[in-house]
Amino acid sequence: MGNRRPVHLETIEDLSAEIDRLTVVVSLGKVRPLGNWTAGQIIWHIARLVELSLDGFPFRYRRAPAWITRLLHLIAWRWMIAHAFRPGFKNPTEASILEPDAAVSFDAAVVYLKDQLSRIRNGEQMTQQCSVAGPYSHEEWVYIHLRHAKLHLSFLAVDND
Repeated sequence: MGNRRPVHLETIEDLSAEIDRLTVVVSLGKVRPLGNWTAGQIIWHIARLVELSLDGFPFRYRRAPAWITRLLHLIAWRWMIAHAFRPGFKNPTEASILEPDAAVSFDAAVVYLKDQLSRIRNGEQMTQQCSVAGPYSHEEWVYIHLRHAKLHLSFLAVDND
């Protein structure tokens, strides 16, 4: 996993630009997945989490008592996010809605993600209660999505011949 690609995302626009860049290099056949998912599955998965933060989660992760989660949110929220978005994390069965279909195409996944990002650009706020804790503010959700996308997109190596 040490050969993962560095990805720098500070804004939703950065994420959109990275997807545009990947669209070009995928069309040239210059993207190699370094993990278990295809480029399309990765993009779809990112889009799904964005959609759920806009529309609500139909599941809840098993977690520590609420008071511990609230305390961690107050004193170590960024650490909690970093811990959640680490390589090798496996979603439990209750979160299967986040798992991409093996047959999802890259183009369909890009459209799905662009649709979700357009909702944000058009003023929709991500304020849904997270599947772990929450509710989170729109700004907290942006931070979460950028860290999440950064992790997954780092598993797409771009060949520079």
